[in-house]
Formats: sequence, structure tokens, C-alpha cells
Amino acid sequence: MSQERRRQRRTLAVTPAGLRTGRPEDAGEHLAVIRDASATGAMLLARGNFAVGEELTLGILFVVDQPVVDVTARVVRVETVTEGIWNAKLGVEFTPARPDLVPAFEKLVRG
Repeated sequence: MSQERRRQRRTLAVTPAGLRTGRPEDAGEHLAVIRDASATGAMLLARGNFAVGEELTLGILFVVDQPVVDVTARVVRVETVTEGIWNAKLGVEFTPARPDLVPAFEKLVRG
């Protein structure tokens, strides 16, 4: 059983996201899927190599045909996984916290 690490209530939020690392060798975005989120962070599956402490920009797609929402975050947890095309499970902390996004994450669940 995994230890709860979140300070805020999690919301199931399966939605695509692009990850930008800012590293010179990463010219584009890494593909990711957010699994759950709160006002202070998210858990996601991604492709790529990431390190705890690394700063990221997430481009979150809440609504098709609408602009992505860019969110800055810091990696706080990395696990190696083999779930389909994914090779990393990341815990990220939004910097700063984004309570304004909670309704959008909750709407994903309600449809």
C-alpha cells in the first residue's frame, strides 16, 4: 500500500499533457497523461527521463479545440513503470499552487 503524499484532496483527472523540461537536448515536448491532480500538484505517466527537483512546464489540455493551460511544476517523485507506452510515473508540485484549476479537473470527471 502506498503512502499518501498529497496535502490536498486528489481528483481523478485523466487528461493529456505535454511536458517541457527546458533542457537543451529536449527540443520538443514529452507526451504525458495526468492521472490525478489537486491544487498543489499532480500524478502523471510520461515518456522520458526525469529527475527529482527538475523544473517542468506542463501544457494541460482540458478541452479539445481550446488552448492548453501552461503550468509550472517541480518533480518531487519519479518511479520507473512499464504501463503501455509509459516509462515514468511522476509526482509533480505546481509552482505556485493552482487552486484555480481544481474546477477544470473536477469537470473532467463529471463530463
